[in-house]
Amino acid sequence: DSVDSSIYSNLPANKDSLLELVKLTGEDTNRVNVLYKLTTVLPLYSDTTRTVIRQALQLSLNLNYTPGIVNSANTLGNYYYFRAQNDSAGYYYKLALGLVDRTWDSISIGRTYGNMGNYYKSLGQFDSSIYYTKLGYEIFTAIGDKARVGIILNNLGFSYVQIGEFDSAIDCHLRSLEIKQSMNDSHGVSISYTNIATIYFDQGEIEKMKPYFVKALAIDSAMNDTNAMAGDYNNLGEYYRNVNKFDT
Repeated sequence: DSVDSSIYSNLPANKDSLLELVKLTGEDTNRVNVLYKLTTVLPLYSDTTRTVIRQALQLSLNLNYTPGIVNSANTLGNYYYFRAQNDSAGYYYKLALGLVDRTWDSISIGRTYGNMGNYYKSLGQFDSSIYYTKLGYEIFTAIGDKARVGIILNNLGFSYVQIGEFDSAIDCHLRSLEIKQSMNDSHGVSISYTNIATIYFDQGEIEKMKPYFVKALAIDSAMNDTNAMAGDYNNLGEYYRNVNKFDT
């Protein structure tokens, strides 16, 4: 998870420099911030990341340093979330949530709400997921963080699909698409096209889905993203199967 909060803006962005800084800092909030930023340049799933962020969290708790607790708990929650260990993820996300009213950092607050939305989505509790995801959306919109707004709109769209609110889902993905286009995020645009097409497919609106799959394929072909192209061809194959054009 990228970090662009002012807490970390003056810290280096490469692993070797951060490791040197860890050696130079004492048991204080500066060390927490360096440890936290170090996790952003390490693989999220790695045991090294877990070890480093646990150190940051424990030191933050010892110092009663709220920004450090919130950010470290969120990252540790993400570590467990992406390993499908939802109980552990929920524990750390809720630890962060309990402190958001004591931190001034909007990115940390929005990130906490977004993570809670993902957590409840993974439990199939979509009303709760939508509630927290909307809170995250409001925060990121207020600070003009377009990249995170685009991501959180995708998450909202997925939850709306699960409760059968397809129009709301498509609206979210279209708004996310517009943001990604404005940022020249070709990969993100392709994903949005695929998301929209998939909703139409789920609704049985076969002809509406085809143009979006075609657009996704065109973008992925231009990027020579062979993995994505394979998915696009499978999706188009599903379209032709449903319209009984087996020789296409």
